[in-house]
Amino acid sequence: MSLAATIENRSTKARPLAEFVPFSPPLIGEAEVKEVVDTLTSGWLTTGPKTERFENAIKTYCGAEHAVAVNS
Repeated sequence: MSLAATIENRSTKARPLAEFVPFSPPLIGEAEVKEVVDTLTSGWLTTGPKTERFENAIKTYCGAEHAVAVNS
């Protein structure tokens, strides 16, 4: 079948998936809750010691010389 025929015959309707992949519920335990509360009460939301720790962990993991965390 030529490319033109393939394009002409393509379906524009959504097709149901053979299997649905369900979303997984979040796994949030006491340790995660404690870290969030600690961050919110520390006064450091986008910079500070936790961000520095995260940047260092990422640069080590990636084998990079530098890493910078950003937010939007």
